[in-house]
Amino acid sequence: GKASGFCPGGGGDTVVIGTEEASWKQGFHGQTGAALEAAKEFVAQQKAMYSHSPECKETMWHHERQFPKDDIQGDIENVMQRVGRRVMVLWGDKDTVVPYNPTFERWKGVTDHGHANVSYHTVEDAGHMAFLEKKEEVNGKIVDFLLTRPTRRESATGVKTTSTSSSPAGFTSMSGGGVLEFASLKVDSMGRPREAIEAIE
Repeated sequence: GKASGFCPGGGGDTVVIGTEEASWKQGFHGQTGAALEAAKEFVAQQKAMYSHSPECKETMWHHERQFPKDDIQGDIENVMQRVGRRVMVLWGDKDTVVPYNPTFERWKGVTDHGHANVSYHTVEDAGHMAFLEKKEEVNGKIVDFLLTRPTRRESATGVKTTSTSSSPAGFTSMSGGGVLEFASLKVDSMGRPREAIEAIE
């Protein structure tokens, strides 16, 4: 039978040519409102990409087939051994592509035994595509993570912090400039934030 080395229900050998739309939809939990609109928009974009550039389908198929059968736990363990490395783990609690349980707890166990400075955030009522279903919450957490600098002690010792809270209404500016309701960031080639370039009302 079909099997996926990474997770049951998505990716790996389970992606079959001709069933992509069902696979794309599987990444979304919400069936109404913003989540449904995000799913429709994502499927439409994927269809457009495939029709405009048919080689995308074959490229994606080969990518999925090459995904490590032993998961990426070894890579995660390597990153977690770097003292002071800041890592944020976000996960949709209704993810059926890479199921929240037991996967999130297994990964959390790996990160808790490392030296990195790790923060966790569970996105409630969201699936694998949490970043599209709950854009404001996920973007808010990412902006907060990028704008918050660890203390010297956290950087030197790799002290871990955890967070499973909901998205705050705004973020306190690190430069003392007040509260940002939401911000777009300009980053360098390594993904490091250079500045908050725009506050979105």
